[in-house]
Amino acid sequence: MEGYPLLLRNYVVVMGIFATFPSISTAFSQGSIGNFFYRINPSLNEFSYLNITSIGRNLIQDENDCGYACLENSSCFSYNVAAFPDVNGKLLCELLPSDKFNNSDKFNASKEFHHFYIPSPCDSSPCKNTGKCISLYHNVI
Repeated sequence: MEGYPLLLRNYVVVMGIFATFPSISTAFSQGSIGNFFYRINPSLNEFSYLNITSIGRNLIQDENDCGYACLENSSCFSYNVAAFPDVNGKLLCELLPSDKFNNSDKFNASKEFHHFYIPSPCDSSPCKNTGKCISLYHNVI
């Protein structure tokens, strides 16, 4: 995309966001980055935790704030959010560089977290005969 004006490159990124987050989920968020409007619709695994090294941790007001933070970080493919607020009413948000499909051995039940992820064909088309479904992502930039 070298040679394209910066504005056009940003437009392509936003279109990639629409394609990456189809409307399948329980949590819905929308907002804007600069002049661009976006909608995200991550899928939710309640009381689940993906135990991999995070790329960022923040205290947030609600789970949508964690979705926005993930959307703004091109290395983020899923996130864990505390199921219950701390004494100050904040939730812990952990941005993750991968998802439950690529790290199924580190995806566990949790009493303290919910896990949000990009919807994948692996959700509705599980592999047969002990096969493993792997989600492949690419950056449109």
